[in-house]
Amino acid sequence: MRMDCLNTLHPQLNYSDFAPVSRQLLISYAQLADRGVPVQAIAAAMLGATLNFYDAFGLSHELPDLLRSMAELLERGNLHS
Repeated sequence: MRMDCLNTLHPQLNYSDFAPVSRQLLISYAQLADRGVPVQAIAAAMLGATLNFYDAFGLSHELPDLLRSMAELLERGNLHS
């Protein structure tokens, strides 16, 4: 997923600044997949980590609207553009 499509949600951020972190996470998750962990389990763990992150920073109340916005981008085919 290209994160720049999320600029509509937080236009003040430069999502390219997050590329190194995203790359490192992708490498780590790919290593799990290479060891035979089902990709569905990895995806669920990634989503769980996101929920934990929002909870840790007291932002859980923001997550439903953010997920709805991202779902709309997916439905319009704009999330991967």
